[in-house]
Amino acid sequence: MPTIWLGNHAAVDHIPTGEVDDRGEHVKVRTPIEGKRCTIVQPPDDISVAEIITTLTHPSGVWAAHSNADAPAWVASTDPELTQVLASVWGCEARDPEPEA
Repeated sequence: MPTIWLGNHAAVDHIPTGEVDDRGEHVKVRTPIEGKRCTIVQPPDDISVAEIITTLTHPSGVWAAHSNADAPAWVASTDPELTQVLASVWGCEARDPEPEA
């Protein structure tokens, strides 16, 4: 499966408040993180490319959970075709991957 890098200029963290909700789950506050970040996604081997795209781009998907921005600033992937599709969906820059960076 490909590795995907998403330029995240509005990253968020989910900070526990110490409270527990009615379902017994710990309550977390969505908190902005300063600076430019990179969200790295490594999908499982048994997921299709269509599922990767849906999981990343859905309004309650991976991107929305990790950023306050509507879309990444840029996208890169070890799969060049996936990079182009995601860049097109989000309307952002497509980059070559730089895994060491």
